[in-house]
Amino acid sequence: MLEERNIKNSLIKLGFITESNTNSHFHDDIELLYVFDGEFVITIENDTYQMQKDDFIIVNATKQHNYTMTKDSLVGSFMIASSRIKEMTKQTNLVFWCNTVLDYNSSFEEIRRTIRDIVNEYVQDSTISMMRLVSKHYELIYLVTKNFLITNKDTYREEGLDKDKVRIEKITRYINSNYGNKISLRDLSAKLFLSETYLSKYIKKHFGMNFLEYLNNYRLNHAVDDLMYLDIPITRVALENGFANVPTFNKLFKDRYKMTPSAYKAKYRFQESSTPLTDTESLKVLERVEKFLSSTENMTQEESDGHRELLKVDMTNKHPYVKNWNRMINIGTAEELLRSDTQEYVLELKRKLNFKYVRIWDLYSHEMYIDINAKNGMYNFDKLDKVLDFLVVNNIYPYIELNIKPKQILQNIHKILINASKEIQFNSLDALNNFFEAFIIHLLERYGAKEVEKWYFEFWKEEKGDISSPPIDEEEDPYDYLRFFQIIQSNFKKYAPKVRLGGAGLSIRFGAKTLFNMFRTWKNESIQPDFLSFYCYPYMMGTLDGDRVNKTSMDRDFLKNYISKAKELLDQAEFNVKEFHISEWNSTISNRNYLNDSCYKGAYLIKNIIDNFESLDLLGYWFASDLTADYYDSTRLLNGGSGLLTKDGIRKPAYYAFDFLNRLGNNIIVKGQNYIITSGDYNEWEIVCHNYKFLSYEYFINSEDEVMINKLYRYYEDQNATEIELVLDKMNPGEYDIKIYSINTYYGSVQDEWIRMSCPSNLTLEEIEYLKRICVPRIGIQRMNVEGGQLRFSTRLEPNEIQYIKIIHKLR
Repeated sequence: MLEERNIKNSLIKLGFITESNTNSHFHDDIELLYVFDGEFVITIENDTYQMQKDDFIIVNATKQHNYTMTKDSLVGSFMIASSRIKEMTKQTNLVFWCNTVLDYNSSFEEIRRTIRDIVNEYVQDSTISMMRLVSKHYELIYLVTKNFLITNKDTYREEGLDKDKVRIEKITRYINSNYGNKISLRDLSAKLFLSETYLSKYIKKHFGMNFLEYLNNYRLNHAVDDLMYLDIPITRVALENGFANVPTFNKLFKDRYKMTPSAYKAKYRFQESSTPLTDTESLKVLERVEKFLSSTENMTQEESDGHRELLKVDMTNKHPYVKNWNRMINIGTAEELLRSDTQEYVLELKRKLNFKYVRIWDLYSHEMYIDINAKNGMYNFDKLDKVLDFLVVNNIYPYIELNIKPKQILQNIHKILINASKEIQFNSLDALNNFFEAFIIHLLERYGAKEVEKWYFEFWKEEKGDISSPPIDEEEDPYDYLRFFQIIQSNFKKYAPKVRLGGAGLSIRFGAKTLFNMFRTWKNESIQPDFLSFYCYPYMMGTLDGDRVNKTSMDRDFLKNYISKAKELLDQAEFNVKEFHISEWNSTISNRNYLNDSCYKGAYLIKNIIDNFESLDLLGYWFASDLTADYYDSTRLLNGGSGLLTKDGIRKPAYYAFDFLNRLGNNIIVKGQNYIITSGDYNEWEIVCHNYKFLSYEYFINSEDEVMINKLYRYYEDQNATEIELVLDKMNPGEYDIKIYSINTYYGSVQDEWIRMSCPSNLTLEEIEYLKRICVPRIGIQRMNVEGGQLRFSTRLEPNEIQYIKIIHKLR
């Protein structure tokens, strides 16, 4: 390890790894490893990751790890001072989840740019560069803490693990606070009110070494830092780190590092002066670092450019596209579609937002009276017929989830409000086969093959690791699911060969390895899906130290990166699918999150739909109205449900996001970071734009249901308005009307109108009707004349404002 030019007592110490491999070891500080060039293979406890250029990973404190790398590799080690980060974050236990090998995250590029800046200042080695280096240390720590720190709210402990977790934390905290003093197992056992014998066995079991070994390792780690970064005698290093005397310190140090403390200090102590390095190996490493910087200098500058306010567009370049966002909307359980108010809302979404399909599930609840295990084959489809009749009569196509999927309403990622237990199960494979044969025959007899072949049937695969299922199993066997799928498919295709059956409601958040295995296995089977479906919610899921972790992702491009990763895995598995669906997506799984009712949600939807305009076949929003999330606590006008409509049928900003997008023309001219421009017929053009604000760290450190409705401004990275100036080139001369439809906190937002009413609990019918009337877009119109082939105008967007702009060329 080459460590030079670091600043005494800095938050981060940078070194460059020169050894081709290392034995398993751990340290008390956090280590960020960055591959500047070559290949680097690291094993952290039981997991191995093969890293390539520009990959990086965080190794948490006290985690055993080792690595190997090729001779031509260049890897940087950023040692982050745990104790000082704990003081700043007020976290007693620091755990980070950051691994570019496994995840996609837009913040990765921010971290890469900051690391390049740190290395650049490190190489410069001047007084000014050292000052800037300190600021960059804080910036890097801010980015990794903001995006990847696991807090207590992110973890869910399995039953029986809480006691161990608390005890281990007490042990490590006691040693951290007292390692410099004379302490013993007897002292610690007295603190914990445990016998020495029991505690000794306990530490051996959970730490992999006895108490004295762990204590000495801890002391040696701190002693090494003192040798390298403090100009003090070795005697003082030994005594201040809790060693009884220098001979004992020397012996333990030599056993671990294969050299005496004085030899280690002479070999590795960094030079505080700025004199050029004379060591040949060190110079070669620094030359390679400078080569890396020169090769990435232009990229860093290009990536740092922000959104441009001036947009010049050639209006003659255009191509057709297919709208993927309004093909399907999630409605709820089959039983809910028997309600008159749900039917009313579905008809509005069909009529106003042009949704063609509605997705329903839980066909087999007790309330539907079907009895999937009927021994005589007499299944009662009466209630299901009423649901499907309503859809067919109104020219709406069903998107039917066939598996036994329970109704589940979540308050936050760890708390369930409603979890309808899956009391109904198929008794056997014969029962499954008999039911689905009778089911498809019934549908064909009632609605005809021509109609049924327009529908979608999805067979969901329950994945381990979600909030209501057992812990994650990376080696989950996909064959059980495929056997069930084959039974259903054989029955459906036997009677209706063109019927569309797919699945499996998959999610990358349960592990890329699991997903890849699923694709590879399915590819080699004779049964192939007519479409592949995914669920997409911005959460990271896994296990850390026996805890299940469900962490809200801070990736501002989560949906885009999710789709890219899924397609990459499909390509790797060589699994070709006819259609790619995301049958469920949202910014949150919580239905008690006031951001769902806000202007933020409208901007979020437009931003993500624009980002993924032509990347998949179907994007099914979760879900239509807040009626689905009704419960004992949902007595107010707004409860943070994720519907497009409130339970009273008032249109939310999210509704208008779809409304604005649906008004776009059939030919796309250009799309950018926060806008899309299309052309329609008869000399008309359409623009949708937004001023989406990403959420701040203040939001992510709280539970989703703790968002305060009167203080939403706290949860955004900034509150800046933006002004977009558009120069539309190659326009015909004449007069143009420009109509701007706006939704923001001043116009059209039911949440903000309700806040201005002081959030009353009970509203009269007259007051609800009033809100329905006023929660509409503001419309502004201006007329402009084009003479030189350019139409130039500007528009201002408040934070999280969305706009639809219609441009009409007046013919006379």
